[in-house]
Amino acid sequence: MLTELLSVCFEIIPMILGCAFLLRFWAHRSHAVVPFNVARCIVLMTEWLVMPLHKTVFMKRGGEWASLVAAVLIAWMASVLNTWLFGLVTVQMVIFLTLMSLVRWVCYGFMAMLFIEAVLSWVNPAAPFAFFIRSMTEPLLRPVRRVVPTLGQFDFSPMIVFFLLHLMLRLISQLLSFLV
Repeated sequence: MLTELLSVCFEIIPMILGCAFLLRFWAHRSHAVVPFNVARCIVLMTEWLVMPLHKTVFMKRGGEWASLVAAVLIAWMASVLNTWLFGLVTVQMVIFLTLMSLVRWVCYGFMAMLFIEAVLSWVNPAAPFAFFIRSMTEPLLRPVRRVVPTLGQFDFSPMIVFFLLHLMLRLISQLLSFLV
């Protein structure tokens, strides 16, 4: 019971932090105009690790690499703690779980943004927050929109990308259940 509770804590807390670091990286990478409240929340959640990493990991044009390195570090620490908790500590398992955690966080983040974008398109498409979400998902939707044409007013690219992300998550969970 205690190990399951610790496992959930070692999964949820790093996921929230990792998603915040990845959101900070992607917002910078996609040149999105982040609403003030969202930007403040992201900075407050991530500044404690990003600032020291800025001194060691230089920023290149097109991305805030310190945020990406911070997400990798959080995923690595969570993988080490989870493998240690279940007694499966091997270098290969830690690396694999770190990569799988990062892929899951990216998929969950994009799925959440696609869902929010769909809801905002029905409720208030002109909301300032809708523009931010659209600018975050556009680089992901653009390649699909080139292949799949819109039918009248209906754009099926968000549904296709959502389905592909869900499929990727299912494959990851199958891999993890196979290994563990």
